[in-house]
Formats: sequence, C-alpha cells, structure tokens
Amino acid sequence: MPLIKPRHHVWTEAEVLALAGESDHFDRKSGKLLEDKDVRGKLSKAVGAFANSGGGHVFLGVADDTTFDGVDPLKGRQPTREYVETLATSCTSYPVSSVTVNEVVRDPSASKIPMGRVVLSISVDDSQWAPHQSLDNVYYYRQGGKSVPAPHQMLDLMRHRPARAVLNVVAARVDMSTGLFRPGSSSQMMMTVIVENTSRTVSARAVKVLARLEGDGLVSNVSAVDHREIKGLLPGCRGQCALILSPDVRPEFFGPVAPEAAVHHLISTTRIYVRAASDSFAGSEEVIPLADTQLYIDGKPYDPPTN
Repeated sequence: MPLIKPRHHVWTEAEVLALAGESDHFDRKSGKLLEDKDVRGKLSKAVGAFANSGGGHVFLGVADDTTFDGVDPLKGRQPTREYVETLATSCTSYPVSSVTVNEVVRDPSASKIPMGRVVLSISVDDSQWAPHQSLDNVYYYRQGGKSVPAPHQMLDLMRHRPARAVLNVVAARVDMSTGLFRPGSSSQMMMTVIVENTSRTVSARAVKVLARLEGDGLVSNVSAVDHREIKGLLPGCRGQCALILSPDVRPEFFGPVAPEAAVHHLISTTRIYVRAASDSFAGSEEVIPLADTQLYIDGKPYDPPTN
C-alpha cells in the first residue's frame, strides 16, 4: 500500500524513517524553517500544493538528508504544534481547513530525534475547494516531489475534478468453520475487505463497509448485516476492515445429501453483497460469489470439487 496516510494518522519515528525520497505526497522541512522570517509564506506554498494535489504530509524537523533536527516543543508559551497548525490553516486563500498537526511518536528505545526536540507532521487532505492560492499569489501543485506553479490547464482540472471519493472493493477474504454447516448452528463468518479510493478526492472522515449474504441454503436468503468503518482514505490508498456475519443455514438444505456435497453446494450458491460508502459517496453494491473470495474453512484454504 502507498505510504500515504489520512491526516488524522499519528506517525511514528519508524514510519518517517521508512519513507524514501520526497514524493508528490510528502515533503521534508528542516526545523530551521520556524526561524525563517518567511515561515508563513513557505508553509503556505507547501500546504497549498498538497491541498491542490490530492493531499499529503510535511514533516517539520527533518532535514533534506533525512536526519532529524526537530523543533522546540514550545513557541513562547504556546505548544509549537498549535502554533504551526494555526499557521497552516490560515496561510492560503481560500484557507485550507482540513489540516492536522501532530507530534511524531518518538522511538522509546533508540530514538534519533534530539533530546528536547520534537518532529511535527503537517497532514493536509485533498480539498474540494481547490485551487488554493499561496501568499505569493501563485497556485502550486505537487509534481516530481516538488511544489511547482500550476499552469492554466492544471487550474481548470482542479476546478472541475470530481467532488467525491470513488471507492471500490478490490479484495475479500472469508474465514468460516465447519460448524456453520451443522443444522441449527449459529456459527459466525469473518470477512476481511480491502477498499481502494480510485478517485483524486480524499474520503476525509470515514469509509463504512456494509455486507449481506444471499444463498439457496440460507434462512430467508438474507444473512444478518454487520458493518465496520475504515478511517478516511487519500487518493490511491487502500484500507482494510473486518466484518462479522452470522448466516443461518436452513436445516432442510442438507436433507439426504452427503455433508461434504452440501457444503460445496452451499458455497457455490451463496453470494456476498458488499458496499463501501463514505461521507461523500453512497457507494454501489457489488456482488461477489462466496466461492470467488479467498475462502478459508477451519483455517485451511477452500478446495472446491473438481467435477
């Protein structure tokens, strides 16, 4: 999965160290930036570029050579985190409201962050109000790991891009037990779903996954419905959640048929209806045959009959 996190994600020192060269979705800034007279202007350029380009992160307190120099935890009497967040949310036109500043979590055993210093992550969501203009009256966007002025055609794309995240279910795994196939049982199924944001717009708050089952051998052809949430997804990112489903198998479904044949029949006729929705996207229901998932029974991969 891409090393892009939603803005509410709290980064660890190890995650920051694992990032390679600067990309279109993250940037490093030395802690010396806070001593620069034009700190607001330079921060404006970075924040505006990420808000105009799908979102991303600025790591303040990390030099270009990837070493940590950090910043003082206090700016006067105010926490530096709060000071930077105020700057970041007021340095563009229109202001970018979807900005979160957190302290990077220090490695407790072998931290490379200098003592008495902190590293800040400035996380910016993609903005539906793009394009945002920086303090120098220029519209920036991310290209080749840099914040560069946007040409006219890019501004048109920003203004007319989709205003909602488009979410697709790209994989599903189902874990079940043979206890489910005993008449009168109420065994549960665990379904793990991977959802991808295939648009250029962030799903800023949460992604909710809903699922239901239908099949010849299920009571009323509909299972119990359960849902879980994935935190917001940036463009191109994937998220994972686990759902618990409790289908009831009709006792008469087994009849005189051998149990193994009944199990295969139940699996081949059961369908999963799954939908991923966000704060800006109702989602469309996708149909996945149970036999087409990564299906495990009692911890072993499902082996369908060959004939």
